[in-house]
Amino acid sequence: GSGSGGAEVTPEPPEAAVRTLTMDSAHASRAEREQARAAKQAVHNERARRRENREAANREQEVFMSAGMRAAVEGLLRADDDGACAGELELDDDGLRELRSAAVLRLKHVGFAPSRAREAFDRA
Repeated sequence: GSGSGGAEVTPEPPEAAVRTLTMDSAHASRAEREQARAAKQAVHNERARRRENREAANREQEVFMSAGMRAAVEGLLRADDDGACAGELELDDDGLRELRSAAVLRLKHVGFAPSRAREAFDRA
């Protein structure tokens, strides 16, 4: 447009007035960068090793037993002394408690931990 022939003066932004010099990389040398990478990788490997060791130490143990032993254990969990199935009987709390303690005791004698025997009986 038409106007005065003078040049317009635009102020410079303040950040352009002062420049801060920075390095374009975080490390001064290639050796320093490799050393930092190796340290980071070592921390990562240590965490992974700890996790794997923890998982290996807490694995569920498989129990192998013969078919006859399995049938006997299942029989202990299902039946009382007469061979009748516990689900078919009408048991009061005392009768169920006695049946549970007898089954847990028998399983304990076979070699099961009492806590596992109680857990198995409660599931059955």
